[in-house]
Amino acid sequence: MTPADLERLVDRRVHVIGLAATEGAAIVRFLWQEGFRRLTVHDLAEGEGLERAFTRLHVGMPLAERAALWEDLQSLPIQHRQGAQYLAGIEEADAIFAGQAWYLYEANRAPLAAARARGVPILGLMDLYFGLSVARIIAVTGSNGKSTTSRLIERMLCFDAVQRQTEGDPARPPRAIWYAGNDRHGAQVLGGLSAMTPADVLILEVSNRHLLGLSPSPWIGVITNVLPNHLDEHGGSLAAYAAVKRRLVERIAPDGWAVMNADDPQSVALAHGLDAPIAWFSLRDMPEAAARLDARGHVRLGADGADLGPVDEARLIGAHNHANILAAAATAHLAGAAPDAMARAIRAFEGLKHRLQLVWGAAGVEYYDDLNATSPQATEAALGALAARGHAIVLLAGGDDKGLDFGALADRIKAVVRRVILLPGPGSDRLAGAIAAAGRPGDGGPPIARFDDFGAAVADAVAAARPGDAVLLSPACPYFFRRFYLEGGEESGFRRLLRGLTPR
Repeated sequence: MTPADLERLVDRRVHVIGLAATEGAAIVRFLWQEGFRRLTVHDLAEGEGLERAFTRLHVGMPLAERAALWEDLQSLPIQHRQGAQYLAGIEEADAIFAGQAWYLYEANRAPLAAARARGVPILGLMDLYFGLSVARIIAVTGSNGKSTTSRLIERMLCFDAVQRQTEGDPARPPRAIWYAGNDRHGAQVLGGLSAMTPADVLILEVSNRHLLGLSPSPWIGVITNVLPNHLDEHGGSLAAYAAVKRRLVERIAPDGWAVMNADDPQSVALAHGLDAPIAWFSLRDMPEAAARLDARGHVRLGADGADLGPVDEARLIGAHNHANILAAAATAHLAGAAPDAMARAIRAFEGLKHRLQLVWGAAGVEYYDDLNATSPQATEAALGALAARGHAIVLLAGGDDKGLDFGALADRIKAVVRRVILLPGPGSDRLAGAIAAAGRPGDGGPPIARFDDFGAAVADAVAAARPGDAVLLSPACPYFFRRFYLEGGEESGFRRLLRGLTPR
């Protein structure tokens, strides 16, 4: 979508699907601000249910900001089609904007497929960013680590931006750094598009769902890794899923780069045939890499580049997070950040909420919130990071099922976990079966406890933990947050439960 495309649509009949969702709400407000007055919005929820859905889907937004956004959306004089009227009149649309997961809902598939067959464009959030931003775009995708990597790139470039302001060096002019995430704690910056300049940088976290209908041309495209994930949405094929991820780096800007993981076989395979120059990152001492760990465990930029210091000085723990640091370092370096600003950012960055986040400590036990680990590989990485620190682990996991292989995770659980606590769900059932089947017959394995209630599960973990242990909340399955972590539209809170269950 170009500015001219947007202008051509401004007086047409434009429909937006999903008012309560973060993407839909952001798109509605942006289109209204751009002068769209023939808007129709659709949502399956209605009345008080719509507000509850909005609250749940914006749970990471500060309360005052969330309330202001809801009031703003409700004040707009636009057409609403909700509940039983959902998608009524969609056949009249000249263009449709939908959230990235629209095709996962049965109610959407036939009507939107029919609209597309009539030539009606189905657009989304990333069409707006990639089409309308004059700022240079750094786009980050990957099966795991894209949130942490993209946020660390932002931190590095923000530290550098402050340094540029004080230097007064014409070779390094000031610039603004913008960021748009892809989770419930992120914020969209569509409203800032008009304020961006060509000197600025816009960092986007991009999912495989965004990429399904998109052929972007970022300045720098980053793929953190490609691991089995969301295969149920790609016909069960890892190759099909990987091909979608590759779309991010197939049309890199002429002066741009593809930043790729040299330690990940799928990423290496995706690099074959790319037109863009490739900047590799690696946990190995690989001289040709744009960012690597040297033999002393220091983060190094290129064969003879800057030394950003020991990776163990970072607050991010585990080899998977060290790879994220290297991906961010390679990217920020290509984007012109000063090495000392990057080094300071690495040491200062505390990580993100729900990503192997140390949230509590009591009686010699450390408690980690890794709620966003919704694949077996993500939970396996967290277990490895904590085991490397000498912890025996009590694991809280479970939820729904996206058909991924639990074999390697089950092996890791048998090696380092003392007790497994599962919440209900088909993914929990399969994980329990994989643990029972792992290893040699008669090996046993950790005891498995089952609870229907999150609070009771946490209480059991606290009771089971011994001094020196780590209690890890890491679902390994999707939709744990939606199933077990919401209470009255607010996060129930692992930390809050721990505060009431552990000795002061």
